[in-house]
Amino acid sequence: MRIVDSQPLNPLQRAYLLGRNTQIPLGGVAMHDFREFYCHFNACELETAVSQLAEKYSVMRTLINEHDLKQEILADVILNIEIVDLRECEQQSVQHELNHLREKYSHSVLPLERPLWCMRLVLLPKNMNHDDKHALLFTSFDGLIVDGYAVAILLSELFNGKATHQVMSQRQTPPSYFTNNSIDKAYWQDKLANVDSITTLPWKRDLETIFSPHYVRQGIIIPKRLWQAIAAMGAKHQLLPNSVLSAALLEVVALWANEHYLLFSMPISNSILHQQLGNHSSFIAVEYRANTEVSFIEKAQTLQKNVLNAMAHTTFSGIELGKLLVKKTAKMITLPVAVTNGLSWGASEYEHVDYISGVTQTPQLALDIRISQTAKNDIAIDFDYAEQALPALVISEMLSTVEQYLLAMSSLSDLQSVAPPDLCTQVTAKASGLPEGEPGSEYVAEAIVDNYLEQIKEHLYGNSNNNTALIYAEQKISYATLGKQVAKIINQLSALNINKGDVVAICLPKSPEHIAVTLACSLSNIIWLPIDMGSPIQRIQFMLANCQADLAIIDKALDYDGINTINIDQILDNPEVSETLECQPLFDAEPGYYLYTSGSTGTPKCVVMNHLATANVVAVTNQTWQLTKADVLFAVTPFHHDMSIYELFGAMSLGASLVVPTPEQTKSAMDWSSLIAQHQVSVWSSVPAIVDMLLACAQPQQLLSLKLVSQGGDYVKPSIIEKLRQYVPQARLFSIGGPTETTIWSIWHEISPFDKDIIPYGMALKNNRYYILNESDQHCPNFVIGTICMSGVNLANGYLKAGEINQHDFAMITNPEGETVRVFKTSDRGYFRDDGKIIFSGRKEGYLKIRGVRIASAEIELSLSKHPSVRDAIALACVNPQYASSELVAVYVTENNQPVSTNSLRQFLQSKLPNSHIPSRWLQLERMPLTGNRKIDRKQLKVLAEQRIYQNYTDSNC
Repeated sequence: MRIVDSQPLNPLQRAYLLGRNTQIPLGGVAMHDFREFYCHFNACELETAVSQLAEKYSVMRTLINEHDLKQEILADVILNIEIVDLRECEQQSVQHELNHLREKYSHSVLPLERPLWCMRLVLLPKNMNHDDKHALLFTSFDGLIVDGYAVAILLSELFNGKATHQVMSQRQTPPSYFTNNSIDKAYWQDKLANVDSITTLPWKRDLETIFSPHYVRQGIIIPKRLWQAIAAMGAKHQLLPNSVLSAALLEVVALWANEHYLLFSMPISNSILHQQLGNHSSFIAVEYRANTEVSFIEKAQTLQKNVLNAMAHTTFSGIELGKLLVKKTAKMITLPVAVTNGLSWGASEYEHVDYISGVTQTPQLALDIRISQTAKNDIAIDFDYAEQALPALVISEMLSTVEQYLLAMSSLSDLQSVAPPDLCTQVTAKASGLPEGEPGSEYVAEAIVDNYLEQIKEHLYGNSNNNTALIYAEQKISYATLGKQVAKIINQLSALNINKGDVVAICLPKSPEHIAVTLACSLSNIIWLPIDMGSPIQRIQFMLANCQADLAIIDKALDYDGINTINIDQILDNPEVSETLECQPLFDAEPGYYLYTSGSTGTPKCVVMNHLATANVVAVTNQTWQLTKADVLFAVTPFHHDMSIYELFGAMSLGASLVVPTPEQTKSAMDWSSLIAQHQVSVWSSVPAIVDMLLACAQPQQLLSLKLVSQGGDYVKPSIIEKLRQYVPQARLFSIGGPTETTIWSIWHEISPFDKDIIPYGMALKNNRYYILNESDQHCPNFVIGTICMSGVNLANGYLKAGEINQHDFAMITNPEGETVRVFKTSDRGYFRDDGKIIFSGRKEGYLKIRGVRIASAEIELSLSKHPSVRDAIALACVNPQYASSELVAVYVTENNQPVSTNSLRQFLQSKLPNSHIPSRWLQLERMPLTGNRKIDRKQLKVLAEQRIYQNYTDSNC
């Protein structure tokens, strides 16, 4: 082959060449343009037309010298044409073969040793002709030799048989935007100075783990009349058609992006200016923020300004620009999204040829948003995407929203009135626990038919009350015995003038007496508050004062300022207190009991719970889990924790038995397994860390009685599920969840054998509904991470502060049906899967979950900062690689970097916080890492802490 000309590859060509390497992320593909047409060509006609085209345009005679990094032009034409004759085949076999050929050719990587284009002509049977067109033509062009403009010109001349382009010099002039002049370099360095993140769409997996991706296309057509109406409105505001359309597309796509932020590439080409065909492309980087407080016109104008400014500084190549972003973000894939605007290529008006479909693929692109004109001057919007990177449903919903958005826009008289794209009608309600067809707010008390308090009363005082209620320290306490204790407590409270709506604090250890007080308060409509007796006295004092407790029931001499106390033994051992009962437990949404949880202000928050919400959980859970009075439950959870509420009320409402470990047994997983085997425990509910401990200590035969295991309050590890299936293959497995403010648990998922890598958070319990909202309280589409929110009967009444209920973190939103509903905004983040199940994706900064306990880091940080030697302190949840579970870590800086013993810090915190809030690991630094905004960089701090602590940490037992 005789070479008549050659020149070095430009930066983009080198990048495309590197992109063919299967070892780089989103690599192993060619920059390939594939299209499919119905045509009238026979083999000879096609060869003649292509030969003339190759004689005229040197790009059709260009191959790539990989060794010398040059593109070389051949003197002679080489035809890369294949003929596939299917004229004599049956229609069914023809269709099968076409699918095979289409898949093969659309993703082919053309060999560098020949000119990088190819035509495949498929001759069809007569009964498959299309409007007298008897063949299909597959065209392939590699971006190493041509850009989008060149492909448009080549196809136009091939199909129309006449020149549409004036041939200039055969020697291609390198475009100026590869010279990297210093002014343009400085522009981009300044422009990208504050970029610290890349576009994050709902990727199916980390883009840097995807190799040799497979690309597919979805697209829509926007009719000419609609588009012209939008363009005319844009012109009134000095907006180019490209700018209006691009802004509309980005406004929609940003709804799927993290923080509604997009950083994307936009290809540019000088081919039109130089009147040369080839690869004269580079790209610019553009930012877009879909800020709902800024009008559409302002955003479109800003986009237009940014693009035009960027195009004035193109001597700094896109490849160099990409290197800057790699250095800034520490990511290999920095621009995974591109917007390719082909409106300047003109309409694809071909004679005797009908375009069918196509697809492009580009190395290191996960999504290419392509805009072009059809033969009828309609607008084609195509999304070419890597299947391994994005779900097909996400793409179809994006395009559907684009179509609706542009349709709505075209009906306006002015772009000033363009509203943000509304996704309410796009979001499914599959995570609802409501009957199918019911709107989100339709839940009523009558739907909950089981008054669990009346059921408990019946078991305590009915005819079958000799059944075992509690098992404690080898004692089996019958419902009758427990009922007598409950009656004595109720009568004693009445004698003390503690009545409906008054508050009793239960300051007792985990014991049958604690349970008796809880039941007594519930049956007599007295608000009860379980106190964590492991908390410092000052914290207990705050909790009692905040909820304005009228009485504290204790088991040892304690002095709480301003609070009346009575010893539980004084009640139960008093023979003068009656054991008969007269009470009528109410079944409503009035305050029923209080639970404290960690607060972001540095003090614990008091959540006001009610018996209607509790009844919903108890009734739905007992029914779904198919439990009866023959079941035996295990009270493994501390009684001040919300999961314990079901262990007690679930068991008592059924007339079932509840195993209560003694204080010594509470901390021993070996004792748990012995108790399970001894008493044939059938139901276990706890946080995952406790399940992990149980499995580590139990013998498989000790757990054979378990028919159901549920875990909640923290991330459920697939490894635990795998071990459970080995130990208790007969058991049903559930993940359960929902913060204290949504009552015990309000979302769940029965774990199936198909749940291997990810255990779903699940779907709402009956009479509740979950939502995923962005920062503007808009509903997130499927797969988009946002704040998890819940509405429904399970909602708590609010927070109690100084005796008054407030609604902090509760809000009113509009649900997808347009109704206003009250929700709780959790500190959790997640997304809807396409089956309606929610997948948990982490927590908002400042909130941690350690061994199932929700902790606001501010509580620890504020307390630790009061130590006289501590200047700065941050609390983190770090993953211990030995146990693959989270630990509470304190990172601190001292005054003048003086050493401080971790024992002194631990003791200091123990005087202020409960044991659950005491860090198990400590790390002293000279200074905290900071973000560009001079704030403490918690993400970097966590990485640093995990690196140092688990190599050289101060053990919690030091």
